[in-house]
Amino acid sequence: MLLIPCPYCGKRPEIEFTYGGQAHLVRPQ
Repeated sequence: MLLIPCPYCGKRPEIEFTYGGQAHLVRPQ
């Protein structure tokens, strides 16, 4: 398991981070 350092909560496992798509696209609610 890869631990990613978070500046707010310390090291977190990679499964907590997901790819949500491109940031410039507006997604419907």
